[in-house]
Parts: sequence; structure tokens; C-alpha cells
Amino acid sequence: MARAADIAARLWRARKNSVCLVPKRGIDDRLVFARKGLSFMDGFAQIHTIVQDPINVLLVDGLSFVLATILCRPSLCRASGSTKLTHDALLLDEPTNHLDLSKIQFLERWLGENAGRMPVVIVSHDRRFLDACTTHTLFLRPKVSKLYAHAYSIAKGLLTEDDAADQTRLEQDLKEANRLRRSANELKNIGINSGCDNVLKKAKQVAARAAEIKNNLKEPHKERTGQIRLSSRDTHARVLLSLDDVIVRTPDGKALFKTGKLKVFQGDRIVLLGANGAGKSQLVKLIHRAFTDPANAESAQVSPTVVVGYADQKMSQLPDHETPFDIITNCFRLGDQRSRTLLAGAGFPVGRQSCPIKAFSLGQKARLGLLVLRLTEPNFYLLDEPTNHVDIPGQEKLETEILAQNATCLLVSHDRSFVNAIGARFLRIEKGKLSEKPENV
Repeated sequence: MARAADIAARLWRARKNSVCLVPKRGIDDRLVFARKGLSFMDGFAQIHTIVQDPINVLLVDGLSFVLATILCRPSLCRASGSTKLTHDALLLDEPTNHLDLSKIQFLERWLGENAGRMPVVIVSHDRRFLDACTTHTLFLRPKVSKLYAHAYSIAKGLLTEDDAADQTRLEQDLKEANRLRRSANELKNIGINSGCDNVLKKAKQVAARAAEIKNNLKEPHKERTGQIRLSSRDTHARVLLSLDDVIVRTPDGKALFKTGKLKVFQGDRIVLLGANGAGKSQLVKLIHRAFTDPANAESAQVSPTVVVGYADQKMSQLPDHETPFDIITNCFRLGDQRSRTLLAGAGFPVGRQSCPIKAFSLGQKARLGLLVLRLTEPNFYLLDEPTNHVDIPGQEKLETEILAQNATCLLVSHDRSFVNAIGARFLRIEKGKLSEKPENV
């Protein structure tokens, strides 16, 4: 299996491929760059520098500024609109996390037009983006990483087949080793009873072969992403939320749009779409306030039986100064042992459960936030970009749980795979209005 550095070296020589890195939880998927080389950190040790000559690398982390860079930098774009690339490589770390749909699509088009002029390395959990923008997929794993000359979806299918083949091979080898061991024991008994040295010699040879097979067994990779499970409680209410032409405003009071008449029924899975700054998060916060303080909810009616499960983009509902163990034990009174077991299942080893939440990454906070949602047992999920910091296996599990629970939810997301998997109603904010769209994205 080629190492990551060797893969990148081939891309460097080809100057025409784009590769996506699909990291697994527990591996440091950061890219490390130096003026005289490009090297990878694979979670254990820095691999050798792969380019000896000085290179000019454009590193984009989060991509909050990349569109302005692409559009405005003279070194990248001429006034005529034709693109002039002066960089030797483009390295994108979660480029779609904070882009709205139109900007994601713009970036896809730009990469399609220009990526052939230089190698591109992308770290992303956006499946549709990876399918649109990459030609190779590298799945990073602690022992042996897997590279496929395909975009993500096809590569994932091939990876699944390879993992299944590895599991079948393991079972067959175990079966053969056990058969040989039994055969060796039988031969040994025959040799002892008959006093035949040749049979005893054969028994030793068969036993040695069984031991060799067993010693060479390789456990197939098993995904160890933190468990994501949801749990919903019942409600007899048919309508959980009604908005009657509510004005959504910015924090400083500027009017953004009116909701019109909107009802959320039990079982609805509503996706809220719109450009960045249109007011999606402000609407989510307004609805959250209506549930937590219904007496002051202007033109909003909520069912008294609703228990809301709320999570924003940064998981700010989790106090920075508290620890995961404090939150679970204080909020849900489950006892120490049960709390530690739940946290361990969500990907928090015992040694980390007493660390302050501010010390955790956004991905770790997301897993903790989803655990809190599960224990809350809401009957209405109100989620703002829930997949931004969740890896692909976690996203797929979250999709499965929402559908299995028949959860009522209103969420904001620009992840098209996630949206199309769970969305049943689609609301779009544009031109100062909130309107329902029948089609998905």
C-alpha cells in the first residue's frame, strides 16, 4: 500500500489530479507544509518530504475567505475573468463548512475549471462536494490507508467490498487454522499409539502450518466512530408550532424577512435553506425562544407538550467551563457509572470526561451535543448545521436515526447529501420572504 507521501508525490508529478482525504476519528488529519516540501502527518510520525524544490502552496483552512481570494487576487484572476494560477498546489481543509449552497456550487465549478492545472488535496466530509471535485479518494486509517482512483461514492463502495473481503478472508483463514490444528492432534495421537515417527513428524509439520496461519492473521479495520443515537418521546399534538407572519430580525433589530403563515406538523422534517446572512440561524433562535419562553413569543404558538432538542453550529448550548461528565450527571441524574459508559460510547474515554468542554474540538463538541439531545428525548429537533463537524459515518448514522425515530425536526444545512436523505419539506429564504419549495437540492 502506497504511503500518503508517495500518493502526493505522484499527484505532484501528474499536476492534473485532485485527491480527497477522508479522515477517520482518532487520526490527526492535518496537513503540514514547509517552504521546501509538502509532507503529511498520519497520526504517528511525519512522513518524509516529498518535493525537494521550493514550492508555492495555497493553503485554505475552512475556506471562509477563499472565494474573495479566488475572485479578487490578481495572481489568481485577471480582470478579463480568465484564471491565472500561480500556486503549485491547492490544499483545502473542510472548505464547505461555512459556505452556503450557491458558494459551494461556485467553488465546485471553479475547481472543475482550474484543478487540472495543479494538484489539489481536499479534506472534507461533504460527500456531494467530494464526488464533484475529486478523482482519487484516500481513506486514512491507523494501520493501512486505502487509495482508490475514484471520487468518494464509488470509492466508498469499493472500500466496503474490500473490507468485506478482508473479513471473509479472516474467517476462512481461522477456519483453516482450526482444521489443521485438529488434524495435527489426530495425527499426533495416531503416531503415539502406533509408534510411527513419520506420522509424528507429519503432525508437527501440520501444527506448524496452523500456527503460521494464525500468527499471520490480520484483523480487518473496524470503524470506531463515536455512537450517534437519538431518542424521541411521543406527543399527541398534531401541530407543534405555528408562526403567523413573524418578523425575523438581526440581533441589532434590523428586519430580515417575514415568515408568513407557517405550521410545523408532527412528523415533519423541514430543511431551511438560503444564502449566508439571509436569517436562517436567526429564525432557528427565534423558534427556540418561542419554545423556552412561550409567554413572550410574539405571533408564535407552540404546543405545551413539545420538548425541544436544540443545537446550534458551535454547540454553544454546552457551557465551556463544565465537563462532559458534569453535564451528563447534573442534567440527567443517571449515576456515575451509567454516565461514564454513555460518554465512552460517544467517543469520550474516561480520562477525557473530566476535561473542560472548551478544551475539545468542534467535532468532539458535536458528539457530546448529540448525546445530550438523545438523553433529552425531545419530540421536536431544532438543529442549526448539525453535520458541520460530524464525520461521514456519523452523518450517515444521524440520517438513519432521524428517519428511524420519525423525528419531527426543523434544521439548517447546506450538506446536500444529508438534506436530500432526510428532508420532506424545504423552506427557502430569498428576497426578504420565506417560501416553501417542493423540490430538494
